[in-house]
Amino acid sequence: MFKSVHTDRISQAIVDQIKDARLLNIAFHRLIAQASENPVIFFTMDSIMDILESNISPMPLSANPVQRTSHYHEKIFQALKVKDHDKAEQIMRKHILQIQKSMEALDGSREDVKVSLRPVSMGE
Repeated sequence: MFKSVHTDRISQAIVDQIKDARLLNIAFHRLIAQASENPVIFFTMDSIMDILESNISPMPLSANPVQRTSHYHEKIFQALKVKDHDKAEQIMRKHILQIQKSMEALDGSREDVKVSLRPVSMGE
C-alpha cells in the first residue's frame, strides 16, 4: 500500500511539474511579445497564449519536450539579452521546426500542419 501511494504521489508531482513548465512556457512567450513593444504582436501572442492555456491539460506531454523547450528558450533569451537578433531568430526557427516535428509525431505527420518559415512579401 505504501509503495503504491508513494508512486502515485511521485507521478502526480511529475505531472504537476510538466503543467507548471507549460505555464512558464506561455509566460515566456508573453514576455517576449511584450518586450517587442509592438502592441499588435503583444495582443496577437496574448490571444494565442490564452487559447493554448485553456487547452493545456488534454495534450499528452513527457519531460523530454519540456526540457527541449526550456533549452531553446534559454538560448533565445541569452541571444536577446546581448541583442544578437540574428542568433535569436535562428534559434527561434529551429525551435519552431522542433515543435512542428513534435506535433506531426502526435498527429501522424499530416501535411496540413506544416509550417513555412520563409519570409512572406507584401505581394503574396
